[in-house]
Amino acid sequence: QQLVISWFSLVLLASPLMAIWELEKDVYVVELDWHPDAPGEMVVLTCHTPEEDDITWTSAQSSEVLGSGKTLTIQVKEFGDAGQYTCHKGGKVLSRSLLLIHKKEDGIWSTDILKEQKESKNKIFLKCEAKNYSGRFTCWWLTAISTDLKFSVKSSRGFSDPQGVTCGAVTLSAERVRVDNRDYKKYTVECQEGS
Repeated sequence: QQLVISWFSLVLLASPLMAIWELEKDVYVVELDWHPDAPGEMVVLTCHTPEEDDITWTSAQSSEVLGSGKTLTIQVKEFGDAGQYTCHKGGKVLSRSLLLIHKKEDGIWSTDILKEQKESKNKIFLKCEAKNYSGRFTCWWLTAISTDLKFSVKSSRGFSDPQGVTCGAVTLSAERVRVDNRDYKKYTVECQEGS
């Protein structure tokens, strides 16, 4: 089975055809070319409410009002443009949208949030292991980044397969791993293949 890991600010192992796509409800990934002259991407966020009037938008990065109306159009060009955007009416939160950034530099999609585990000739960023044939397995990965990470694990086996993979919450292990004279944090997740 294949697993896809998604996280805050970057996404690994995803190759969508659009510049913005929905990762999960109200979480959007914006794909950016990473060079000084890149124009960025125009993103239109929609406030999910039947309300029509007196809607304002703010972001987690700034308490200033960014715009008004049912939609907000923003230019996403750098990591500072990522984060949570909220629409309000009279101080009441109506809905939220989270923007994540996946960068492409010199034509290569970034995978630098995870540390390569150098135990084989192949590039390995994610490892999974099962102790027996029960369908239960554990996956783990390493990262040096310590803040603003959100991981979710999803099966991408295919829609035609009635068996699915269910994973629990991702946890930060107390174990620290030292690679190339640098300490890395180890994240793990317990998964179960359906029967």
